Amino acid sequence: MLTEEDINTCRKLFGAPGERKFGFLERMIYLRINKPAWCNRSDDLFGLFENKWDLINNGNIVWGHIVQANSLLFEEGVDDCPASVIFSPDPKLRPSFDQLSYAATSMFKLKNTTPDDEELRRIAETLTGEIERTFGVSVPKQFCREYQLYEASTFISRKHLPNKILSKGLFPLLVSQNKPFWCVPLPSNYWPLSLIEYWRE
Repeated sequence: MLTEEDINTCRKLFGAPGERKFGFLERMIYLRINKPAWCNRSDDLFGLFENKWDLINNGNIVWGHIVQANSLLFEEGVDDCPASVIFSPDPKLRPSFDQLSYAATSMFKLKNTTPDDEELRRIAETLTGEIERTFGVSVPKQFCREYQLYEASTFISRKHLPNKILSKGLFPLLVSQNKPFWCVPLPSNYWPLSLIEYWRE
């Protein structure tokens, strides 16, 4: 069972923003996020790769929840792929796991629909199209009234997951401190054992 102590342990293991120290091989091999050949400057995800080291060095660690991901990530393979996640970028705010799950599920249910509400329709179109990248999009308040959550495109590196498969919807997320909220999963070498065991259940 996950607890808030798990995210606190992640923060201790990875280090505080601006104070992180990594070994040469750690930085050059494990932490490296390789940009795929298909991602060029015309793809808005390109900005994530341009800012990846600032994100790794200075990003906050918060809980993130998958909204939608490339289907390849749910099975064994070698491809690293994009996904959509929601989160609260402020580490002082603590939306519950249930709140994150409800908001993510509610957003995903908009896929292949045409809501009358303009805000919901825009989200539905993005999820249905599966091509457009989004960063720092406010999650509708009706999905989480207590906290301001955001949705953003991310990139999943399989080597940063415990079993190289997207097994769960909830995981620690590295998020830049300011918009557009670049984000990537926190590499699992910095997860506590309890979280790794949860992921592999």
